[in-house]
Order: sequence, then C-alpha cells, then structure tokens
Amino acid sequence: TVKLEWSNTELSYTGEEQAPKATVVNLFAGDTCDVIVEGGQTDIGVYTATAAKLTNPNYALGTEDITTEFEIQKAEMTLSLTDENLVYGNQITLDLDGNPENGAATWALTEGTGTASLSGNRITPTGVGTITLTVSVAETASFRRTEKTFELTISPRPVTLSWNDLSFVYDGAEHIPSATVANLVSGDVCSVTVTGAQVNAGVYTAAVSALGNPNYTLDEGVNVSETFVIEAAEIYPVLKYTTVRYGDNLTLEVEGNVGNGEVTFVILENPENAIISGNILIPQKVGTVKVRVSVAETVNTKAAEFEAVITIEKGVLALEFRDLSAVYGSAF
Repeated sequence: TVKLEWSNTELSYTGEEQAPKATVVNLFAGDTCDVIVEGGQTDIGVYTATAAKLTNPNYALGTEDITTEFEIQKAEMTLSLTDENLVYGNQITLDLDGNPENGAATWALTEGTGTASLSGNRITPTGVGTITLTVSVAETASFRRTEKTFELTISPRPVTLSWNDLSFVYDGAEHIPSATVANLVSGDVCSVTVTGAQVNAGVYTAAVSALGNPNYTLDEGVNVSETFVIEAAEIYPVLKYTTVRYGDNLTLEVEGNVGNGEVTFVILENPENAIISGNILIPQKVGTVKVRVSVAETVNTKAAEFEAVITIEKGVLALEFRDLSAVYGSAF
C-alpha cells in the first residue's frame, strides 16, 4: 500500500483544467510510480481531488490520503499594451492584452522627459521623451485586481515636406528651392534647412538637412529631397559698334553675350562693300552691309541670332604739304 503526499493544492486560475499532484513517498529504491489524479477543475473554487490509479502494478492504493482538497484562486492578470508606438501629435486609444474578462481599467500618467495629455484611455503625446503610464484593472470573476506600469517613449513626428520654387533661370546667382513641413501639429512652427544650392544651368537635387523643432524628425520622412532645375537663360545680344570709316577696320564686338558663347558673322547683303575675317570687318566700299550674328548656346545660355546693318562712311584723306618754305619775292 502506497503512502501519498499531495502538492500544488493552491492553484491560480488559468482558464484550463487543473488538479493537485500526488506523489508516492514509500517507493523501493529504483522504482517509479506515477499517480493518476481525478477531479480536476477549471473555475475558481474549492474542490476535492482523488488519487484514482497507479502506473506501477507492484503498488496499490490504500484508503488513507487518497483524496485532498484543493483551491483554484483568482489569478493576477498578465497585462501588456496592444500598441506602445507613441508619436508626437498622434492621439491613440490605449488598449490592453491580458484582460480576458474586460475588467474596468483606470489609467494614470506621469510625465518624464516627455509630455502628454490623458483623457480616459485616450493619450495625446505633446512632447518627445519618456513618460510613465500606470493602469489598474479591477477584480473580475477569475482575476485579482492588477496594476501594471509601462515606461514609454514618445518619438518625434516624421515630417511630410512640401516644396516650392523648383524652377529657375540662370542669372549667375545661387538658387535653391524652399521646403515647408506640411504635417505640422496645430500651432507648431518648424523651420527647415535646405542644402544643395547651385549656380549653373542643369537638373539638381535639393535635400532637407535639418529641422528647427525637436518634436519632428527627417527619419522615415516623406519628400525629404526634391529635384529642381536651373534653365539656360535667353540672351539678347547686340553689336556694340555699327559704323566704320572707309580705310579703317572694325572689330565686331557683341554686347549681351553673358555666357561667352562662340560668335560667328555672315554678310547677308552687299558683300562687295566689305569682307569679314574672324571678328574683323574690312571695308571695301562706302555704303552698308547687313550682317547676321550667331551666338552659340552654352551651359548657361541659349543660342541667339540677330541681324545688324553696318554703315561704311567716307574715309578721311591724310593731306600734308611737301614743302612749307619759300624765298622772299618768289612764287609760293
């Protein structure tokens, strides 16, 4: 006949069937013998369990110690937040896992390096940093009143950026677009630092490198960089000089060629009146010539073409006396 010892007679509610454990304490050396216990229960209460069977046929149950009282007590809830992702400016509803019987929850907020406002179970983060939330869940049919504290971090708000001034015309100065934060919390101000300024015509990328409000972040931000263009400028060149005297040469100078594009000259009318060599006009006759001036495009300026009339005026003869002396009384 076996002698039994009972354990686990005070159990916490789990929602599953439970029973105490019976152990044979007078086994012969080297023997094993498990005890099959009947009378397991699920709900809160005091019950009786019975040692019903042994797994070793060399042993038999007696009449003493084959039953025991056991109790299933209310358990402490294992509480956790369903969402711990607190982002500046985003209000969320606090909800719990581990409250299967929906015990009434009461929330309390303690601010740390972060700040927030709490109304019932709705929390609105108002400053980045850490806060402490304490929840107390009331006793239910199967669970004791349970309190849990959570240390939470309020993260900065990822920005969504809006860009302006994405197109410029070359003028020799630096250009860069501007950006603003499009998802500011009401009443907030957040300056934006944009880098990537350019001078020459082309297609470039500008990026926001810094924000002026610690409650906002570029991490996981939207539109933190943008493409912008500086277009080549139109130019309006003219000839600086359009008259020359016969016998002199005229250097053809073009004003307004801000990009220093290559210039070519072609005589369109009265080619017998002058010839052009490079940028030198050499008069052949008094009169006029019509010239087409072509300025090639450059990185920063567009090509341009215009016509000009150059007037060749009469030349001035250089006269001088060969002998300015005479003898008195002689003809001069």
